[in-house]
Amino acid sequence: MIGCVRRTIASPVTVIALLVALAFGPAPATATPGDLDPTFSTDGKAVTGFPEATVGYRTPALLAVAPEGKSLMATTVNRCRKQKQCSRRAFFYKAQDLGVVRYTRDGQRDGSFSDDGRVILTLPGTQSIAGVAVQEDGKTLLAGTSGNDILLARLTRQGKLDRSFADAGLATVDSGLVDQGAGVEVRPDGGIVVAGSFGRGPDTPEGRNQRDFVAAVFTPAGELDPSFSGDGIATVDFRPPESQGAESFAFASGMALRADGGVVIAGEVSISNAQESESGLAIASLTADGQPDPAFGTSGEVVIGSALPPLGVAVDPFGSVVTATATGSFDTSTNFLISRFDRGGSLDPSFAGDGMALIDGGGGEELTDAVTVQPDGSPVFTGSSDGARNSIDYALVRLTPQGEADPSFAEDGKLTVEFEGDYDDADGIELQGDGRIVVAGTVGDQKIGITRHEVAPGPPDFDADGIRDFEDRCPDRFGQRRNGCPSRAG
Repeated sequence: MIGCVRRTIASPVTVIALLVALAFGPAPATATPGDLDPTFSTDGKAVTGFPEATVGYRTPALLAVAPEGKSLMATTVNRCRKQKQCSRRAFFYKAQDLGVVRYTRDGQRDGSFSDDGRVILTLPGTQSIAGVAVQEDGKTLLAGTSGNDILLARLTRQGKLDRSFADAGLATVDSGLVDQGAGVEVRPDGGIVVAGSFGRGPDTPEGRNQRDFVAAVFTPAGELDPSFSGDGIATVDFRPPESQGAESFAFASGMALRADGGVVIAGEVSISNAQESESGLAIASLTADGQPDPAFGTSGEVVIGSALPPLGVAVDPFGSVVTATATGSFDTSTNFLISRFDRGGSLDPSFAGDGMALIDGGGGEELTDAVTVQPDGSPVFTGSSDGARNSIDYALVRLTPQGEADPSFAEDGKLTVEFEGDYDDADGIELQGDGRIVVAGTVGDQKIGITRHEVAPGPPDFDADGIRDFEDRCPDRFGQRRNGCPSRAG
């Protein structure tokens, strides 16, 4: 028999007892969409800290999934002068750097990545994280802000700075003023796209008061790609052409790619002149060669005055743009708000009636920071919610393609995950190749946490213990086997 280590002959009494248990015992339970995946870190979630460093509450903890299913979390870490001084008090910090953790498919820290699965990238000055992505060859890309510049760094599969990339592993995008990173993605052709906000110099009437969206494309070797906007860098100025002398502040908060390599950037814009000012949600769509997307909005731009800026953005399989934010008042309560814009840049009335789905997660303060879309068009988003315990937990919500809470997911489309502290906030969400949902965020004010969730009914829980484990792999067989089936005899 293939895979047998030994074969144990069960007594007739044991066989009869087993048959009775199978016939009359509890009905096998099945995993349902939204359930924590017990094959990931034994209970579906894992927590990690950094030696002599701390992760502040609401510090972004971003996420990427490698082609082979490994998960990477990236965050900003505050390196402490001494371990016992690690706290929220900034005067104890020696520096702010970028921290990365890589997990195996089964939710363990990956020992092939810097020995224990953790890396702190120490660079001169102060860094903050804005995005993480993984190339097809397994190398890790980190985007963020370093000083006043947009930063792009690449790590090898072993977690070392890749000296073959750009300038000894590092590339920057610098306007000469104050710039800020907002994300990184890898295009189908291998090009690396970094997005953010760009300061504008004194060559404009507004001088230092001008700030634009920016996207830069690098070759796999780390050089700016001149096939994108002529020099590798494209900016988006949201001032209307007729608004002479107007000032514009545009702050990018997220980015996504279209299937053809086009770039979508979302964030907030404030436009003012001597008579009036307006601020709200802003989305820019660029073609794969860095030109304004003529099919989207007005010359590739959409601005909705008074709308709250999105913190998460995704492009669905049909080319629509999905954004995630919160709405309400922090003095009373906030709720999740998911919006969908059609390929032309208009709010899609087939989604929640007016293009905007307002979702009450059951808490008082609810914030969403990241969104992705399943292949059938169902948005899945994550953030935080304060529930009945008066603590803040990870929140995960799935909507139908029509913008309603999906009743097949966690019963009512919504769930929360509690870790070890009172302040847990999810910031990143990705889909594995098999469709399972991976969520990342901060746990308390010291660590980062990751969860993995089912998206379809799972195999039966034959022993009805509430956990799908090795005990369920072959309930009607006997003998110890290499696939983990335990002996059912004796």
